[in-house]
Amino acid sequence: SLISSNSSLLSSSSSLSSISPNLIIQSNQLYKILFKIAIKTLAVGLTTFAYSTVTSKIVDRIVSRVRVALMKALLHQDISFFDKSNSGDLLNYISNDVQQLKLALKHSISLGIKNIVMIGSSIYTLSTISMKLTTLILIVIPSMVLIGSLYTSFLRNISSRVQAANGESLSVANEVFSAIRTVRAFANEKKEVQRFEKAINNYLDLSDNYAYKLGLFQGMSSVAMGGIMLAVISYGSYLVNSSELEANKFTTFMLQSISLQTNLAQISILYADLNRAFAAVERINEIFKTKPVININEGIK
Repeated sequence: SLISSNSSLLSSSSSLSSISPNLIIQSNQLYKILFKIAIKTLAVGLTTFAYSTVTSKIVDRIVSRVRVALMKALLHQDISFFDKSNSGDLLNYISNDVQQLKLALKHSISLGIKNIVMIGSSIYTLSTISMKLTTLILIVIPSMVLIGSLYTSFLRNISSRVQAANGESLSVANEVFSAIRTVRAFANEKKEVQRFEKAINNYLDLSDNYAYKLGLFQGMSSVAMGGIMLAVISYGSYLVNSSELEANKFTTFMLQSISLQTNLAQISILYADLNRAFAAVERINEIFKTKPVININEGIK
């Protein structure tokens, strides 16, 4: 029995010795894969940190220079300009309008570039699968972009009115706080609150109108993109039935087109955010274009 047990141990050890090299090789390969994943994860983290830090610093410096230049342009205006403008609207230029520009530079533009690159990559991939279906998409998308551009120019005007109404409400609050002793002396707190509430209600009416028009734009964009998908499915099914396109390639095309649709939807949302930034830039540019009659450094010549 002792001899048989020793022989069984020897046989088991020999079998282990024959398996262990494979296990060692597999474990080494696993460690290499995990090491590569860890390196790539660390690289992604470092690049994300660098991108976020550098972008924030660059955008903050640009916005700070715009604020200083805007303040300089405002202080160099004629006194008649301040007589026509309310203080809240002037503060709105420096605070809210510049903040809209900052958000556009920091988020919308970077994400927009990313989505545009993804759209270009998706279109190239789709063209390698089926040029006929890709041509159908390329015919429809430019018309959508043209219609969207015309509609967003209309939205930009509404957005300018919304920001102007916000500046008016800030002006009312600023006037009340500046003359708080006079308001308290004549017991006009209730009247000033009603005046501020009226300005806020005007802002809300314009803001609700903008939200309705913006929702209509995004809803129609979703319907249009869904229509594109239906057209692609119908035409792709026809190509498969006529043996002009393989079924597996059509499936791949549909999966890739879903990615394209997602990127187009994000572009639609970002375009609405950029629209508010464009309206703010137009308002800021009006200040820079307004030249004073009297130069405060040289006087009247």
